Amino acid sequence: MESSSANSARVQGIALAVAAALIFLFAYITDPNRPAAVFRLGWYGWYDQGEYLNMLRSIASGTLGRFQYPLGYPMLAWTLSWLNPGDPFLPFDILAFTAFVWLSWRIMDGVVVSQALRLMAALALAIGALRYFVEPWSSTPSALAMAFILYACLCRPLDARWGALAGAAAGVMFAARIVDVALGLAVIAAAAGVDWKRKERMPGRFLAAVALVCGLVVAAVLAADVHYSGELLGSYYKQQVDQGLSSPLAMVFKLYGYFLDPLAFERESQSIAIPVWRVLPLVLLAPGGLMLLRRKRPDLCAAGIAAVAAWLATYGLFTAVSGLTLRYDSEHYAKILFPILTAAGAVALGEFAAGRVAWRPAALYGACVSVLAAGPLAIRPHAVELAPSQIHLCCRAGDIPLALDGNPVTRWSTGAPRRAGMTLLIDFGREIEFTRLRLDSSEYPLESPGPTTLEASEDGKQWLRLHANDTSVQPGLSEYTVDPTLARYVRLTVNSSDPVNPWSIEELSVYAF
Repeated sequence: MESSSANSARVQGIALAVAAALIFLFAYITDPNRPAAVFRLGWYGWYDQGEYLNMLRSIASGTLGRFQYPLGYPMLAWTLSWLNPGDPFLPFDILAFTAFVWLSWRIMDGVVVSQALRLMAALALAIGALRYFVEPWSSTPSALAMAFILYACLCRPLDARWGALAGAAAGVMFAARIVDVALGLAVIAAAAGVDWKRKERMPGRFLAAVALVCGLVVAAVLAADVHYSGELLGSYYKQQVDQGLSSPLAMVFKLYGYFLDPLAFERESQSIAIPVWRVLPLVLLAPGGLMLLRRKRPDLCAAGIAAVAAWLATYGLFTAVSGLTLRYDSEHYAKILFPILTAAGAVALGEFAAGRVAWRPAALYGACVSVLAAGPLAIRPHAVELAPSQIHLCCRAGDIPLALDGNPVTRWSTGAPRRAGMTLLIDFGREIEFTRLRLDSSEYPLESPGPTTLEASEDGKQWLRLHANDTSVQPGLSEYTVDPTLARYVRLTVNSSDPVNPWSIEELSVYAF
């Protein structure tokens, strides 16, 4: 009987792996952004993906190219690139995706009792994560490494052999995204803590093997960085440090509001917001599933809490990560959590379907979820009332009231051709949680500011450059949305000149929380 069950599980695993590979290939072939589908470069014409490609092609000549990003993803993809030179990341991506789905399915073994639900959950995970593997992202090896660490810690004995493999996976996370190593080590520490509590002895050999192998991989990566580029961590690390951190208060909006209501907060189109809503049910079910696992599988419960906590601590404060929204494709950062979220969500569904959850706790949980889902309606940004004296423009200060009078027919204008270096400075008079600046030049679209730089300051002396995105698609309407940033002053600087057209503002609006 056991042999038959093992054979059945093996067949299911093989079938799931084949299905995952076929799903990936179908999504890849039908993706208009893939290379040569519409444009020759496809997504390698985008900045991030173009830098990955530059690094991969430079490895053969013994360099790391411009070294904008960590070497892990280009190096791993390079080892298989000979299989498909036209898109050198494709072989590694399909392998990583297939292994990611299969490992997630194995993690749910013994956790999700129903085999049918387990397979459905694995397929749901595959569909939810598909886009973030088809498009090349440096988070792909990190997600695969995290799935392997979960498998090693939850499905295998915590001995030296599996400790060495888990340490190697944590090293891969460092090689791929540097800070992701914290997530892997947090899960390993949580699993070791639960094992220690259960057996009343520390899994010393396991942890020693993790530390040794992870340390060796990290050292090898740093040595390769210095040897091939002369730099320790490259431009990526510098960018992460230089971009600045959001205030802790902004985390509430970024990680909660942006995820639950991307349309309200980011003004994204419905088609772009669909990926968020596709994973939303599992995200809302996962906390309930983790609570149900507290006694049955404390190791998975602890690993899940550790992974989420480490993700929040690692990514939550950075301005380029607006929760799981799509403005920077930042939802791909969270695919590392999908195995945990899927397993916990499937547990919640299974327990409820089997009638093992009393109706009162289920109703209370549902009410809490409903309140949380409605929460963004109460924290939308509001318009900030501004007086002309709070606005400082490069010229023609007497016309500033025309940009605040609510009449689109009147406007402030430079009266002369736009020049790079022209500025707009707003003094709110107090610190606010600034989130959006709207400049309306829709009646005269050629008089919009063009490429700009947006900065914020608390004292008017030290300025932080904001990662702003123009979220408006209407010609002449510039709407810069940023993560909520505590600031008294906001400064916009024009970066390009126009030999003919001036810069004008029909209406100026500022929004804050």
